[in-house]
Amino acid sequence: MYNIQDFGAVGNGESLCTAAIQKALDTCAAAGGGSVVVPPGRYLTGTIYLRSHVHLHLELGAELLASADMADYNAPDAFAQNSASKEEGSNGGHLLIGLEVEDVALSGPGAINGNGPAIFGPLTPGQRKWPCMARPGQLVFFCECAGIRVQDLTLSDATYWTLFVHGCENVQIRGLRIFNNVATPCGDGIDIDSSRNVTVSDCVIDTGDDCITLRGNWDRLKRKTPCENVAISNCVLKSIANGVRVGVGGGVIRNCVISNLSISDSHNGVCVESRYKQFHEGVEIDNIHLSNITMDVGMPIYLSAGVGGKGFVHDVHFSNISGVARKGSCFRGEAGRKVRDITLDNFCFEYRGGAGLIQDPSEPSDPVWDPSPSRPHALFFSHAEGAVLRNCRIRWGETNAPWRGALHAEHCADIKIAECELPPPPEAARL
Repeated sequence: MYNIQDFGAVGNGESLCTAAIQKALDTCAAAGGGSVVVPPGRYLTGTIYLRSHVHLHLELGAELLASADMADYNAPDAFAQNSASKEEGSNGGHLLIGLEVEDVALSGPGAINGNGPAIFGPLTPGQRKWPCMARPGQLVFFCECAGIRVQDLTLSDATYWTLFVHGCENVQIRGLRIFNNVATPCGDGIDIDSSRNVTVSDCVIDTGDDCITLRGNWDRLKRKTPCENVAISNCVLKSIANGVRVGVGGGVIRNCVISNLSISDSHNGVCVESRYKQFHEGVEIDNIHLSNITMDVGMPIYLSAGVGGKGFVHDVHFSNISGVARKGSCFRGEAGRKVRDITLDNFCFEYRGGAGLIQDPSEPSDPVWDPSPSRPHALFFSHAEGAVLRNCRIRWGETNAPWRGALHAEHCADIKIAECELPPPPEAARL
């Protein structure tokens, strides 16, 4: 066991400890592996590279604090798979990097702090810093790794995505507490991209963008790996964007199970979207199962093949989804590229509010991506084929805008409805 203080690290929150922490990790790896311990204290650091067969353990009261000096981070071209984003202000720097390593553990109960307030300055909820100034990229980044375990940590104040797993396999993420300022642009919680055999469980995430995402953006990877065989369960999520997002990229997302979630105060509960804006060609999404999810959100489900591109959305199944919503759920394809085989089983929601619903029936059903494309229907289907609605129950609460009805379907084929209660909105709420 190696203690970072024995290598010169000082936990006063002011002395830069990058070299000391890196030396402890490298020494442990050279000895064949083992554990590196971060004792109680606040350790200021820049980029640290994790090593194969090394467990970095942060004890209770220990915190790694990200430097506010951009010179303390890796360069954008430090490795081939890395990238910066001019549009989003990310400079491609990271605090912790696991690059092509195996058998690595990162554990708490200590904390990793992205030091967002020192980098951004004051952030006011509802007033996001956009376009963003230059800032570090993903706080913790595992790239093309195998045998990764991240557990029992608090991750806070990230300046961009918090935990990014890209092109990895055999990954276990458990018991994380992620808290980011809601005004942080692109402040995602956990992003699983082009990775296989991944579990995410028992996490609490409160952040300024998507809480958990499944992505298929494999362009920069050495190996074009599908995002597949992912299980997400037992998490509590809160976001001003999506509780769960499935989509983004030009690769494949398939064979994933998402269950036992509580999602609150989020714009969307679940977003399944093949193509995000025009950044990528569109990802192939197939065989995704979501179950036992409670929500108090704006829109429960937004499912879309995207606009243009080559991706698709097939075989997505929702069961035991319930809660309160203020916008209707939307399931949409486009001419020549329908969403196929979508199932809603035991979908039970009370609809309230309604401000911001698109009311003009002449408006197109498939506009270019819009974060609020809801129509004035509790369930809206467009260009869908093979949908099944079973035991779906709609209730109407207090509304503040007109609603047209519980269900609307256009340009659809082979929709089956069984044992559903889909009453129209009360007279006072109708258009």
